[in-house]
Amino acid sequence: TIGLIKDMYIFNIIFFEKRKNDYFLEKNVKLIYLADIVKSKKKNIFNSIHRLVKLRILLNKIKPNLILSFLTHVNVVTIIFSINSNIPRIISERNYPPLKITPLFWIIARKFLYRYADCLVVQTKTTKKWIDKNIKTKKTFIIPNPCIHPVPLSNPVIDTHKIFKKNIKYIIAVGRFDKQKGFEILIKVFSKIIKDHNEWNLIIVGDGNLRKKYIN
Repeated sequence: TIGLIKDMYIFNIIFFEKRKNDYFLEKNVKLIYLADIVKSKKKNIFNSIHRLVKLRILLNKIKPNLILSFLTHVNVVTIIFSINSNIPRIISERNYPPLKITPLFWIIARKFLYRYADCLVVQTKTTKKWIDKNIKTKKTFIIPNPCIHPVPLSNPVIDTHKIFKKNIKYIIAVGRFDKQKGFEILIKVFSKIIKDHNEWNLIIVGDGNLRKKYIN
């Protein structure tokens, strides 16, 4: 079924910012960068408005059968600039909102605009419970992140033989070094456990704005 869907459709992925792609893409997947279209990477009001106008023009040109949007600010913009288009819109919250630092403008816009999306997808029961209580939506579904086994290799590749030693127990945590990921809690808890179980080691793999703080 997945192969049939893959061969039947063309997927256009639109980015607001220019970014490096480290993923293998099928031939029917096209990456579009609004920053390239407006020919500027500067972050200011003029360029932001210019990109939004180009987004609407793109939607009119592509005429998609479905719009799938991720992240709060992108969801809000997508709803606004696809309004009256009759294109089904599925939006997705990738975080638990109370733990995500979000500017007040986007919080208010989310509260009043999410109802115009055809469906909202969240990742956990906790998030859905919060959404149901605080934001009006037409439909909200839970779809957890998939776990693929075996994990496909992609750069950067870490040589585990240089990190792990035999006969030593390890706890591995992987994620962005951000407050909402809770690594500070993990480090505090591990520091207490290690006193009675010094055969264990904690390895955290990731990067982010709190990297220096965790290293220190």
